[in-house]
Amino acid sequence: VQEKQVKEVDCPPLVRERARTEAGQIALATSEARLTIGDLASRAPPSLSARYGTEYPAALAIAKFERVDMIDRFPILTGHYGWTRGGQEPGQSRLSVFKDKSSFVVHGDLGATEALLFRLSPPAVRDWLRARGHSIAEAGESRTAYEAILDAMGPDPDLSPVAQDVTMLVHSISHRVVRHAAFYAGIDRNALSELIFPTTLCFIMYAVPRGGFVLGGLQAMFENDLHDLLERVVHDESRCALDPGCAANPKGAACAVCLHLGEPSCRMYNTALDRRAMFGQNGYFRI
Repeated sequence: VQEKQVKEVDCPPLVRERARTEAGQIALATSEARLTIGDLASRAPPSLSARYGTEYPAALAIAKFERVDMIDRFPILTGHYGWTRGGQEPGQSRLSVFKDKSSFVVHGDLGATEALLFRLSPPAVRDWLRARGHSIAEAGESRTAYEAILDAMGPDPDLSPVAQDVTMLVHSISHRVVRHAAFYAGIDRNALSELIFPTTLCFIMYAVPRGGFVLGGLQAMFENDLHDLLERVVHDESRCALDPGCAANPKGAACAVCLHLGEPSCRMYNTALDRRAMFGQNGYFRI
């Protein structure tokens, strides 16, 4: 549905194409199995009706998420195309690729794991962008706010300050969610990974598949502790032990103590991160 809506959005062609591509990737990833909070509420016993009908929606509103969905069969393809030999310092190692006669060979393993899909609230993102000084059209509803954000990205999303700020916001919130989710899911932080789709205001957190076995920690957290996770993401300590040095970093208030993840977990190598996007004077959780 989101991909269909993106096709109808009146915004610059490059932005629309990128949003449509990301929406299509999300649709394919969630096509096997997708469980919403509404699904939980519809099948919940009376003892859990208050949690899913009241506490979960309230936590979503506090964290300014439009939705959080469970994916219990999230497809992950891991490919190996070669190996390295040499030292650890830059320039000392060499890459040897797998070959079959004249062709390159990639050895892959396709697995399915559990994941959670998060989507930020478009009206909240719009308000945050306006607070940062960007010119965004007035919009109240989710659909119109999302259209206004896409339209404000301009003709080229790679050069757009609005697109760069949205990427930083989505990525920073993703890292904070992963760091806190490790506690509630009972999964090591380095065994959780992320995929971000900033043009659709989404990110996916998934458990790294281990030999075809899925622990079920994310599903248990989704069914029992999602409200606690979201409240902790918003209200837990937002300062860093290395402040004021970390907070004064001109490239972004983020370091290994407060926001970074291990390299296998972060697809952007811990760039485009800033705690101030969430907790600064005009932070997303503070507006």
